[in-house]
Amino acid sequence: MDVRRRKFLQKVSLVFGAVSIPGLSWGMESMEVGKDATSIIHVGLKTLKFFKEGDIAINQTLKSGFTVLTHVRNFKFSEFGSKETIDALLYGGNAKIIASDLNASGLPWVNSSLKEKPEYVKDYLITNRLGKRVGILGIDFEQSYNSVDQAMRFVTKKADFLKRDLGCEQVFCLVTDPKLKDSKSSWADVISSSDYVDVFFATCTSSKTNNLWVLPNQQGKQTLLSIQSEREENNSEIELKESVINSFKRD
Repeated sequence: MDVRRRKFLQKVSLVFGAVSIPGLSWGMESMEVGKDATSIIHVGLKTLKFFKEGDIAINQTLKSGFTVLTHVRNFKFSEFGSKETIDALLYGGNAKIIASDLNASGLPWVNSSLKEKPEYVKDYLITNRLGKRVGILGIDFEQSYNSVDQAMRFVTKKADFLKRDLGCEQVFCLVTDPKLKDSKSSWADVISSSDYVDVFFATCTSSKTNNLWVLPNQQGKQTLLSIQSEREENNSEIELKESVINSFKRD
């Protein structure tokens, strides 16, 4: 194994840990499937665009993984084959228009900071599909608070609540690009001001390709950032082996 890759996986293992402790699923919104997911799929627009009911290969790939979607653009969910293949969608950007479609309103939308939102958009989601109890938050920087720092303080408070009060072993957070709020902000600044969140998922306007980064948070803990490039339509996939990250790949 390449030395750089080994060091990267060592950092990643600090995020996910080597022990999996499944728990009972409960909370404001829970999702439970009999078999643990074998990967975390950050869904790209190509998968959505060409997905039709009956496309067995794509259907099985999405069902076997834990799927998150951070940017929906103008996709019509009336064309989507199965709602069961998406585990969490960020309600942000132009999602308001898309989510109002009857075919989309039953999906697991999440936005933790909007005070006024449809009842089908949850403050948080909780899942056991990754072999452990995971809480999921969602933040749209453009619509949240007056600054990125203010939004991150809110995220930290909510993540602490999920871990301390609801017993989540990990917390994921789906976010929009902070540069849409503040052009001077960087992902390093965002992660360094966070705490209690283990993995961030974001669509980035400036990134040319999908990426997986490892950055230190406020306490110096290694934190993952999965970037879905706005220019890239393919999925990115974090492969898991016994609930531990084994590799990262792009379609």
